[in-house]
Parts: sequence; structure tokens; C-alpha cells
Amino acid sequence: MTRRTAATDTGEERYELTWTGKRAALAAARTPSAGRLVADPDRSIDGPAPPHLFVEGDNLEVLKLLAAEHAGHVRLIYIDPPYATGNAFVYNDDFGDRGRHSRWLSMMLPRLVLARDLLTDDGLIAVSIDDHETAQLRLLLDETFGTDNFVATVCVRARASVSNDRLVSPSHHFVHLYARDIGALSARRTGFGLDPVLDGFDLTDERGPYRLVPLDGPGGAKKGNPHYEFQGVTGYWRYSKRTMQAKYDAGLVVVRPRALLQKYYRDDAAAKRRTATTWWDEEMQTSTATRRLRELMGEAVFDSPKPVELVRRLVTMAANEDGDVVLDFFAGSGTTGQAVLEANTADGRRRRYICVTLPEPTAERSEARRVGYRTVADITVARLQRVTPEGEGLEVRLLVPENT
Repeated sequence: MTRRTAATDTGEERYELTWTGKRAALAAARTPSAGRLVADPDRSIDGPAPPHLFVEGDNLEVLKLLAAEHAGHVRLIYIDPPYATGNAFVYNDDFGDRGRHSRWLSMMLPRLVLARDLLTDDGLIAVSIDDHETAQLRLLLDETFGTDNFVATVCVRARASVSNDRLVSPSHHFVHLYARDIGALSARRTGFGLDPVLDGFDLTDERGPYRLVPLDGPGGAKKGNPHYEFQGVTGYWRYSKRTMQAKYDAGLVVVRPRALLQKYYRDDAAAKRRTATTWWDEEMQTSTATRRLRELMGEAVFDSPKPVELVRRLVTMAANEDGDVVLDFFAGSGTTGQAVLEANTADGRRRRYICVTLPEPTAERSEARRVGYRTVADITVARLQRVTPEGEGLEVRLLVPENT
């Protein structure tokens, strides 16, 4: 499959997403960084190499510098960029005083172009967004990654309460999923997906625990399933009559008066990944995430963090091999770092995270400032330090001007 390159401006008339400042935004992606990354040993944690990595600095410049070490090596990127809700952007690139959508797109485009270069061929990017920019984001991702590389849009239930000041109370966020190369990602489908559910295997034979599953061919004739009689039961089946006979001879088919069932062994289930759906509503509410972060940090130091469970599910689904690198360059309070560490603890794999946060000042009278966190990056580092298991390393780096 031919992979689409990053967005270009040919001057030809065509179906495209365009806005004032797009050309400058593309140029920003390819302008060499004027900074460099330096280690911050005072905030780092010694441990085995390679350590997890946190970088404090403007993510546009940091992404350019990360390319030297990580281009083509990141298996999963998760980002929760600032939503264009009418407030001033922290990431406010100098593209002039234009409309809200234009400014937001100009901020996002160069970062997505650089992010694409960091992904492995079979890598995945997941972008959280709400209703304000989801339409623009889909078009931007289509252009940057290619429409063929769209995987799915996940709807995440983000709140349980009802907002009575709205005509319709919003209770969700979206996560748009795009592959670096859908062909390469599909080629590793057996390793892509959620952990299997191993409950309900309450029958046992000499091979081990199993449960019974239907042998019906879903969709019947419309799906081209074969129709025949077997052991006195007539219907549309998943398999040809020859395959059915072989399974029966092997003791895998159980005959009931009006049904045929197949033994499905727990060992076989454990060896497969479970297919995810596009509706995620389990333990992923913002209020729960806020409470858990407050319990971890001891104070309410960050508003509306993303749920660890959301990012952990993405990590489990798309980055489940030893050595996989997970990148979050809008890292906020550090949810992605904690999610990677929790996933490692759960399944024993050795993934690494890279988190990038801008040293945005905390509000003057905020709880974060009161307890000593002068920037959001200070909160991120403190959180990552607290959740890093004994024996693992955390390297903290700073983005500084090249001439310092």
C-alpha cells in the first residue's frame, strides 16, 4: 500500500482542508529547532536503561528534537490537545489574529506532521477531542495520515451527571484512531486488541477448561454461509460440511436437539487479543479521574485530567510488546505515564513512555500554586516520580535555547 505523505500545497484545485495560516503551519513543521535537550538530574530517577522520559518544553520544538532518537520507533501516540472552546490557547503560535478554528488548526498541523514521522509503520495515533473541533480534527487527520489509515472513532463516556444549562447535556468525548500504515497495522492484527476475558470457562474435559459457543453462521445466506443438515440439525453454519465433520470427529462439536455447539478452550482464548468496540463507558469519567489524582497528589492540583483507565486501554490494545514506546506530547498531569506503568505491572511487559509538557504557569491563587507547583510541568514530574516503581528509571530533560 502506498502511504500518503504529509500535507502539501501544490496550488492545484482539489478537495482539501484549508485555512488562513496553513502554509506557515506546514513550514513550522520543517523548520529546524533552535533548541536542544539537556538532562535534569536533580528531578530524574536512576534506574536501568533505557529509562522512561519526561521532557519539559514546547512540544513543537521537542518533537523535532525527538526525531533524532525516535523517528519510526514509537508504537502508540496518545494526545489530549487543548480544545478550541473560545479561551486563549497556551500553544499560540505566531500566525496572527485569526479565527478560532484557524488558530487551532495551525497549532495542530505541524505537531501531527512531526508525530506521524515518529510512529512505526504499524503504529497508531489516538487523539482525544470534544465536539468543538472534532469535525476539523477528522479532516486534518485525514489529510495528514491519509483517509485509508482511519481506524475508528471511539466514543468515551466522560460524565454521568446532567448539565441542565444545556439543551442537550454532553456526556462524551471522542478518540480518533489513525494508523501510520493501515496495511502494516492489519498485518499484526493477532497482536492488536484488548486482553481476553477468561470468565465463563466452567466446563472441563481432558484438554482443559472450555465453554460452548454457537456454530451458527451469522447472516445466513446473505453472508454466504453454507446451509446443510448435520447430525439431525439443519441450518446455516460457520464451516463447510467437511470442516464440521472434522471438528465432530475430533470431539469439538456438541450436538443439542436444535443446535450445534463448539468447544472453545480457555487456553485458545488466552492466546488471542479481544476486539475492541467504539463505545467505552467503564470507569472513564472525568470526575473519577480527578478524584483519583487528588488522592495520589494529596491536593486538587490539576483540573479535569484524563482517566488512567482510558489511556491504559489504548496502551493494552495497541502497544503490547516488550520495548514498545508510548508518546504523549500534550501530557498535562502525566496520565499517560501512569497508564503505561500500570499496564506494565498488570501484564509484565516492559513498555516505555515519553511525556512532554509545556511549563505553563499555574494560576496565581490555585491549589497547585499554594502547595508549591509553579508550572504544570512541575505537577507532571511530581506525579511521575510518585508512580515510578522501585527499580525503574525516569529521565527528565529540559528544552533550552541552542546558544545556552
